[in-house]
Amino acid sequence: MGRNPSDLVGLTEAPARLARFSAVRQPRPRGIADAVRCARPLVEGAPFALLFPDDLLLAETPVTAQLISAYDCAPGSIVAVQEVAEADIPQYGIVAPAPGAGGERLTPLAGIVEKPDAAAAPSHLGVVGRYILSETIFEHIERIKPGKNSELQLTDALASQLAAGESVSAYRYEGDRYDTGRPAGFILAGVAAALERPDLRDTVRQRLEELLARRPN
Repeated sequence: MGRNPSDLVGLTEAPARLARFSAVRQPRPRGIADAVRCARPLVEGAPFALLFPDDLLLAETPVTAQLISAYDCAPGSIVAVQEVAEADIPQYGIVAPAPGAGGERLTPLAGIVEKPDAAAAPSHLGVVGRYILSETIFEHIERIKPGKNSELQLTDALASQLAAGESVSAYRYEGDRYDTGRPAGFILAGVAAALERPDLRDTVRQRLEELLARRPN
C-alpha cells in the first residue's frame, strides 16, 4: 500500500524541526582537529558532541546519549571505544586505560595514541566516531603540531588534555557499529537499519533469504 504524498513530505521535513542547523566549511583537508576548530564559533564555551557520519551506530539508547550520561558521572572529554582485532589496531586511535582501571564501561585514561603499530599499542580499545569534548579542547588544538600529511589529529589534542591533568575517559558503548566508509560496511549498515524498521524488515529478510538460497557459496 503506497504512502500518502503528504506523509512523505512530513517525513522529509521532520529532521529540520529537530534542531537549529548551522554549517561551516573546512577550507583545506587538515585533519579532524582542524575541522573541529572550524566549528569553534558555534560551540565554544561548553562541552559538545562530535559525531562522524561514516560511523553508523545502532543502539536501543543512542550512543551519543550514552556518552552524555557518562559525562554526568565523569565530566571531561569522553571517547566511545570498542575492542578491535589486533590486525586492525593500526587503523584506529587506541586508548591506554589508567593504571588499576578495571573492565567498567566508563574508564579513565592515562593516554591515547593515533594508529600505533599493533606491537606497541597500549590496549585493543579503539576509538570510534562518537565523542564528548570538553570546552578546553580548542586550547589544546592550538597547542598541537601537524602530523602525517600536515594534519592536526584530534587524538593529539586529547593527549594534550591528559598531559595537562584534565579528565579524558573511554566509554565502551552498547550497540552495533557499521563503518559506512567501506563498501561492505555501507551495505551491512543499510541492511541492519532496514531490519530495525517494521515497515521494511519482513520484505528485506525475505529477499535476503532468497538471495542466499540462490548463491549459497
